[in-house]
Amino acid sequence: MKEKLSWITGLKGVAALVILIHHFALYFYPGFIYTTADNIKMKGGLELKIAQTPLNIFSWGGVTGVCIFFTISGFLIAYNYYKKEKKYDASYMIKRYLKLMIPILISSTIIFLIVKSKIFRTDSLLELYKNSGLNNSYTYYNENIFTLIWNSLFTLFKTASCPINPPMWTMKNELIYSILSGLLINVTGKSKYRFIIYFIIFLLFINTYYICFILGIVLCDVWVNKQNIINYLNRFDIKIIILLFGLLLFSCTYANQFTIYYSVINNLFEEIDYIVFYHSIGSALILLFFLLTINARKLFSKKLFLFLGEQSLFIYLFHWVIINTFSMFIVVKLNRYLKYYQSCLISLVLSFIVIILMSKYFGKYITAITSWVVKKIK
Repeated sequence: MKEKLSWITGLKGVAALVILIHHFALYFYPGFIYTTADNIKMKGGLELKIAQTPLNIFSWGGVTGVCIFFTISGFLIAYNYYKKEKKYDASYMIKRYLKLMIPILISSTIIFLIVKSKIFRTDSLLELYKNSGLNNSYTYYNENIFTLIWNSLFTLFKTASCPINPPMWTMKNELIYSILSGLLINVTGKSKYRFIIYFIIFLLFINTYYICFILGIVLCDVWVNKQNIINYLNRFDIKIIILLFGLLLFSCTYANQFTIYYSVINNLFEEIDYIVFYHSIGSALILLFFLLTINARKLFSKKLFLFLGEQSLFIYLFHWVIINTFSMFIVVKLNRYLKYYQSCLISLVLSFIVIILMSKYFGKYITAITSWVVKKIK
């Protein structure tokens, strides 16, 4: 199995894009996420109706993207162990922390300068956003630079809280669970009882995102070491079932989790966090679909997907501040002349371009600095 894993890079790019769209909808069409009458933006409250169905990509995209990233992390940890004989020791833990902390610290500092400069968020603009029904994330932001640095170095990885960039809550999970996964596979990777151990750990952590990592490890183990299972599943009808069921689980949200679409599955599982559980299983099924489908892997290895994937971390780091500054500014200004949905659509396109430019420009420096520091660790 010498196939390159470039398709995983493409999959990361799509995951980042889905998260971006989710957060854009969170501010401009909140009815997709919070199904109350005061959040209606569409004629006839269409978003509230869509929110009750599996079609609500604007709501489920955030958790979906996160679970894909976590599952890929588990998969790659196992892949490096089985194919590259990587050992997960103390230096790995330090490097993993630095690879997360340095981009967060640098990007948070850049975002801090943007927010404090009041670009697209003067007092009059904040009042205009409020009067337009837009809830700006930085309206009451008052963190100082020293608090921001301390948060980027330590607090975030303890509390999963990042006032200047809330999506960074995932980095605590990424750090802790990737270290646990590395230690786990060091101990169990060659044990004949490893799948039993994985299953027990899965049950113990069933209400946490650690199950994404466990599922990623299992998928890689099967793909590398159990090709007979992959060959058995590699049938068109089975692959379609895996894909559709994965998408169905992905589409579970807080708004529709107790609707008819999930009632049968809900009856099988009680006392669990449906959002975490369904999206974790869904991400594993989608990854399994790619492992079974060479054409899907080839598609996601195309230049466009690879480009998005290479920028995925930086899209994730910078999209929140752009949505809460540039995007809102464009919407309120264009809404004077255009319909609301037109203003939002134009704002989304322009914002995506700005986010890509920021990711491309700052990303190369952040990557270079991170690589330089990490290489100093023996």
